[in-house]
Amino acid sequence: SSGINAEYGKSILKSALMHAKRFIYISSSDSDIIHGFDLIDEYGSPIVPFASSPQMGLLLFGGQTACDDGFNMRAARAICSELGFTGADTFTYGYHMNWAIQEEFEIGIDEIECDYDFWETCTYVEDHDCDHTEDVFLQCTPAQFELVDESGRRLERTDDRQGLLLFNNRTVCNNTFDHTVADVICKNMGYLGVLEWTSGYLSENQNDWEAGIGEIYCVEDSWESCTFSDTSSCGHDQDVFLYCAPGIFSLLDQSGETITDDLSTIQEGLLTYSDKTVCANYGFNETTAGVVCRELGFVGAEMFTFGNFWPDLQAVFDVGIGEIECDDIFWDSCTFETQADCDHSMDVFLACSPGGFSLVNEYGEHIDTSSSYQTGLLLYGNKTVCDDGFDTTAAAAVCRELGFGGADSWDSTQRWMGLQGEYEIGLDEINCVETESHWDSCTFEANHDCNHYEDVYLTCVPESEDGADTDGGDTNGDDTDGGDTNGGDTDGTYVVCPAGQYATPENTCDLCDADQYSAMGAMYCEDCPAGTGGVAAGEGTSVNDCKMISAGKFVLPLSAGILFMIPLLTVTISSW
Repeated sequence: SSGINAEYGKSILKSALMHAKRFIYISSSDSDIIHGFDLIDEYGSPIVPFASSPQMGLLLFGGQTACDDGFNMRAARAICSELGFTGADTFTYGYHMNWAIQEEFEIGIDEIECDYDFWETCTYVEDHDCDHTEDVFLQCTPAQFELVDESGRRLERTDDRQGLLLFNNRTVCNNTFDHTVADVICKNMGYLGVLEWTSGYLSENQNDWEAGIGEIYCVEDSWESCTFSDTSSCGHDQDVFLYCAPGIFSLLDQSGETITDDLSTIQEGLLTYSDKTVCANYGFNETTAGVVCRELGFVGAEMFTFGNFWPDLQAVFDVGIGEIECDDIFWDSCTFETQADCDHSMDVFLACSPGGFSLVNEYGEHIDTSSSYQTGLLLYGNKTVCDDGFDTTAAAAVCRELGFGGADSWDSTQRWMGLQGEYEIGLDEINCVETESHWDSCTFEANHDCNHYEDVYLTCVPESEDGADTDGGDTNGDDTDGGDTNGGDTDGTYVVCPAGQYATPENTCDLCDADQYSAMGAMYCEDCPAGTGGVAAGEGTSVNDCKMISAGKFVLPLSAGILFMIPLLTVTISSW
């Protein structure tokens, strides 16, 4: 392959480090028992990697809680990966959670520090000076199925073609695989079902991924009913390829034309899914309506009803899916039946809120104007916004368009990877007239060349304030005139820290460590990506402050291969 897959590179390094891996054991009269991580909910039930949506949990190691001293997003990603998840969304401390179940466990390890995003590079101490207000709570990105094309690009549900099947960034083995399992997996990814599947070594790019799960058995028509095993011994000649039936919603007006999300007025339309009407039986409700409107690219749902209101148009279509039930605000969390026992008197009609800007928190919930100084993922028409061309003027214009007074700060990162992956990428190349700072002065491109690590995060200020300086001066919201611009302890309950710092459980600000960065108002600091650094403590205000380095770290990319340099170990991959 002419491209270099970073995930594959990290897996090579991980394998090399396994030679030096040291396990810590607990003594037992019967055998040595390896310490292990667990993530549990407030009732003590385990949170599994293949859950339908992210969930915050109490972190345990060897049956004891973990203390937050030294804990950061790099450690969070390493532990989530060790638990079998795709990545880490966020973490917090016991001070903010206060679950009764915490008292049932002793406190265990402390001072967790990781060099890279996997556990083999981490160190910790077993003597602690903590109490349960410092217990680590972690929200991991659930392991997910996805289809990729021959170049490694993720296929969207609208792509009508075959793709290589991945689970948690590893291929799926064909042993025990059949049409029933294929259909369950296609539906789990939001497709209508499976059209066909095959397996084999069809592309050299398959070598970019490790072999993963196999021996999949499903007892019902849902992924939660399935079991599987880790079959890394499978070769890539057993990799599964799926061709799923695209599941595409459309909203049609009375003439049969598609209602798009760029309209400024609300319009009611007939809902179709893969050119069939949708039945309102068994619980189609406001939650379901909101999920469908967001899947269509709208902000949300205004109302829904059902009936045979446009008989001439409805008669053109067969009745399609029904019995839709959703556990979350995204279509991936929904189940449905493809053979709905309905007629056109049960066809769904839907009115969606027109497309526009919105800010959402790490759970996908909308941030309104009463939640000033709260950082959110920026969406337009329910798609993420790329940072190309974005600046403080654009940030101010968007915040005012949302009803805030202006912008406090912005950055772009993969802070909430699991959430960002739920959305397609939308606007790009936003450019606003510097002297205007309102959305009418801005231009943008609807076609993008971006990845989710370029998604814009935005923090807005109350309507009574003007926000950050947009005239070429202080672009990070820092104090430039000796006054207090970070908001301070504005209401006696919280503190808004400047960029390069984070809010502690004691409601004070502390500097980010060297090779870390944070935006204004951050609760924690982000680590510089692998292979970058050179940032002094407290001086990292965005990922752009992290510079490429060449000694003792990843060096990416190289035209002839990849060189990983770590103390006492050098691994060179020269043939690609």
